[in-house]
Amino acid sequence: MPGRSNDDFEQDRLFEEEVLRIARMIYPGSLGGPTKIDGLERDAVLVGREVVVAIEATRSRKMDKAEKDAKKLSRLTERLAREHPTKAVRGFFITAEEPGADQRDAVRRHGGPFVTPLSIRALRKELFDAAAYIAARSDYAFGSARDPRTNSSNVSTKYIGLDLLERPLLTEAWAIQRISDALSDGHTLALTGDYGIGKSMSLREAWLTLGTKWQKDSTSRIPIHLNLRDHQGQDDPSEALHRHAKRIGFANSADLVRAWRSDQTVLILDGFDEITFPGWTGNAKGLPDVRRRNVALIRKFCEESPLDTGILVAGRSHFFDTEAEMARSLGLSAAYTHLSASDFSDKQIADYLRTNGLEGVLPYWIPSRPLLVGYLASMGLLSAQASGNTESPAAGWDLLLSRICEREAQIDVGLDGPTIRRIVERLASRARRTTSGRGPLRFDDLSDAFREVCGYQPDEGSRVILDRLPGLGVSESTDDQSSNLPREFVDEDLTDTARAGDVFEYVISPRTSSIAGEDLRDWDFLLEDLGIEVLLHRIDQSGVGQAAVSASLELATRQHANSGLVVELVRAVLATGCSVGRAAPDIADFVIPSIRVSSHADAGATVLRDCIVQRLELEEDYSASSVPLFTRVHFETVDGATAYTDLPGGRFEKCSVGEYGDSASTTSAILELRLPDETRVYLTILKKVYLQRGRGRRESALVRGLPTQLQQLVGPALTHLQSEGLLIPSRSGRETIWLPAKRSQQRVRHILAAPMSSKDPVLGRRR
Repeated sequence: MPGRSNDDFEQDRLFEEEVLRIARMIYPGSLGGPTKIDGLERDAVLVGREVVVAIEATRSRKMDKAEKDAKKLSRLTERLAREHPTKAVRGFFITAEEPGADQRDAVRRHGGPFVTPLSIRALRKELFDAAAYIAARSDYAFGSARDPRTNSSNVSTKYIGLDLLERPLLTEAWAIQRISDALSDGHTLALTGDYGIGKSMSLREAWLTLGTKWQKDSTSRIPIHLNLRDHQGQDDPSEALHRHAKRIGFANSADLVRAWRSDQTVLILDGFDEITFPGWTGNAKGLPDVRRRNVALIRKFCEESPLDTGILVAGRSHFFDTEAEMARSLGLSAAYTHLSASDFSDKQIADYLRTNGLEGVLPYWIPSRPLLVGYLASMGLLSAQASGNTESPAAGWDLLLSRICEREAQIDVGLDGPTIRRIVERLASRARRTTSGRGPLRFDDLSDAFREVCGYQPDEGSRVILDRLPGLGVSESTDDQSSNLPREFVDEDLTDTARAGDVFEYVISPRTSSIAGEDLRDWDFLLEDLGIEVLLHRIDQSGVGQAAVSASLELATRQHANSGLVVELVRAVLATGCSVGRAAPDIADFVIPSIRVSSHADAGATVLRDCIVQRLELEEDYSASSVPLFTRVHFETVDGATAYTDLPGGRFEKCSVGEYGDSASTTSAILELRLPDETRVYLTILKKVYLQRGRGRRESALVRGLPTQLQQLVGPALTHLQSEGLLIPSRSGRETIWLPAKRSQQRVRHILAAPMSSKDPVLGRRR
């Protein structure tokens, strides 16, 4: 048999040292260690106030080694019993793996009454019952991780790996396994990301991975996962661990503290942006100091943990103004690694849906944030429906914003979801006045928005919400010299959805709304198509009726003449088909993203002067006399007309048009191709839906611009393109809107780039 190597002897030494370290923790205050008695080396003898312990430790699985050590322990424990008659005497034969049946039998026959065979895992259990902790912890919530279908902390959805990119270069990705290995090796990591990006799910997956590793190898470190929102006002790690044990139902909280201090654990601390500490005075200049006090618990964990303890801490990326402030406040080691979570890719969205039984064709407007994808899936908006209509983008985003705010309200600060949503909406209105339309928003803006909605100044708990409001990140603005950097909205669609909130509130209660007394002429950023559709959707859902829109416009025209609010309400009147009533809005010098003139709308008394309208959409059967009077207005695109002569006379004075979306010239290249009629209709529809500006196309717009003989083919073409997964029908009132499919955008571009040579099966057989 080959002899034992130096590495074998080294591993034996390390194993004996680990056994002795654990024994000293189990029997604190005991004196002693490795010694020589009766001419024989003893791995350890510990003498305490009430107990004397003798230990032999081995990695061998041989029976003769167990027999030899058992005899040594038998003689030694008998001697120790005589020398210490008032103390309990115990002997342990400790093995690296579970003792085999022959080893146990040898110890039973030769060890005597004081000697017990144990694995190192069983010895660790004397110090800390890791199995019981892991079982208790697995039944408790992991941060904000929720099952999107049930909103339960008992998550049943399968984890889809995010792109966790190492900062500052963001070129190197870390998988969960790599994170777990780094923690086991004693590294410190910080994970940041925006709301709903999947931080808590990632930390939960890291905990599960480390727990599985411990179950396979009891010498590995035990993962402890704390939800920092459970530890408001705490700054002592030992107290936090006691509270954590109580929360999860783990009885031996002192053992948990002992395991942490004995360097047996890995720490996962979730939600540094969710804890608060008393003492805030309301002064914005003191916010960095307040944040530092808030995260004192994390800093103490980093300072007091044994040197080799791996630590992973996570929170929102915009909570601290700078990365340097984050590192100082959290007490991160100089060699810590900062990871940043990113949105789902299209492939990750597809994987998420497939693994959770949610196959389906996705509209292009679906957001890429894991939380939002999960919410949409739970609402049934992503379920596969070969026939029938999906919800509109407006309905989806309206519900998403409510769900997001309800999620924020789960932090115990006394605010419900609708209140948090109103605060976000107020801030979105304030952001209209900024150069970007998204910010910067300074501390006073956040505080004022809170006060306007709630009626009182934010207190300590409420400030936590302001620091982590969904959709807000640290602004890149450099014109602010204060120590507290401003915030800005980071998601265009969420911002546009929120902007619609104050307008809707004005429609349903114009005299008491939050904006009733404001000067709204500086609303430079108006609602995009999504925001208008969200406004119309909320008006329809509220049941207030078209009369409320007309009445609110009349009041706004008197009190907020030539303001952004009046522009939004005129657009709502034109889109819903109601009347401006007795109001006579006169609007000048605005850049308006879109105006849709529906049938039955009556805005003939409205005047728009010296404006830019990015898109004017004239629906079929609109009344020419009900169109506003446009004077010196430039239209980038006009849909519903093929030339200037098609526009109603007397309603367009000294206006200019960039292009006509339904003119023959916009589709002439396709119509002149020597292809079957059905194929040319397919291409025309795809071009309008995918390449022309707008959030989908109304079905009536897909017919316009086609020769009469091709118009009858539009219906069958839409059915065919839907069956091929290229178009998705959506409802907007009584109309069908056709949306592009998220995963098919590149495919359609390839088709349109080379229609004559394309082999795509959607085009069918060539004649």
